[in-house]
Amino acid sequence: MLEIMFMFRRLTLLALLAALLPGPAAASDERAAMSALLDLLPGTFDSLAQKEEDEAEGLTGEMVHGWVNRAFTPVYAPDIGIHVLVAAVSYNGPDGIFDKGEFQVWTLAPNADGSVTMSPRGFKDIEAFIPISRDAAALSRLTPDDLVPPKGAAGCPITWRLEDGVLKGSTDPATCVNMSSTLGIPLAWEWRYEVTPDAMWITYAGRNEAGEIANGREDQIPWRLDRVM
Repeated sequence: MLEIMFMFRRLTLLALLAALLPGPAAASDERAAMSALLDLLPGTFDSLAQKEEDEAEGLTGEMVHGWVNRAFTPVYAPDIGIHVLVAAVSYNGPDGIFDKGEFQVWTLAPNADGSVTMSPRGFKDIEAFIPISRDAAALSRLTPDDLVPPKGAAGCPITWRLEDGVLKGSTDPATCVNMSSTLGIPLAWEWRYEVTPDAMWITYAGRNEAGEIANGREDQIPWRLDRVM
């Protein structure tokens, strides 16, 4: 695992060095966004501290942000992509309830406008990969045959940009329309991310045809997941 992480960090360093080389402004911005992603996204993020803060303020029920543990594991899988991350999400701690819908393989690709598109795919045999969901060395055996097209609320590409030095990602609700497994109706999904060296902020909303939030917090106060690894 250390060898995989070292290789990924080496790729990150090369990307950072490339961003310093002279060239067209758009290309420089593109490299900067990719470098920021490679540097900031890998790791483990946890919202327990936010949950405890909400409870200390006297919030109850759905007003309390739940305990979410989210990991992005860099994987060396050249048959799938140059930059590959595996996302694993669980609730009530890293060993809690595993979210199969957000268990995704993400590939990163730069765009001409300086943004970076992160595209998901799912696992063909989810149960077989759950035990190694955060094991970079074991996941390096991934092949395209192990994957299937994405689906569900987390099955849309995320576009990342570096805005005023802040790494921000979002889906496009105009094109991210997927069936809600709980409501049985199509919802337009909007996910928004901000990532810093210390934390990740996430908001999401699944809206119905009337534009009402059918899935997600009405107040859209972000989840704050502090970096723990």
